[in-house]
Amino acid sequence: MEYENYNNNLHGAVEDLTRRIANAIMRGDKHYPLYEYDEATDAMVVWKSVDLPSPQRAGTMSQQVTYATLKARPIASALLKS
Repeated sequence: MEYENYNNNLHGAVEDLTRRIANAIMRGDKHYPLYEYDEATDAMVVWKSVDLPSPQRAGTMSQQVTYATLKARPIASALLKS
């Protein structure tokens, strides 16, 4: 998994993944994939994929970013704890 290099710093991993997922929500992506390296095929493969909520289109940019971040944090936490 791509977040194993945090040396047991789960908070740092959650914050980094939260930012990435929030950006995906802001772009309007429908899914967010996590990848892992498969030695047998020598390629990155989808390890897990989650459905993302629709972005908030009304309000200021700050409100839209806050909405995306609030929606992304529990997704990131759940992904990293699984």
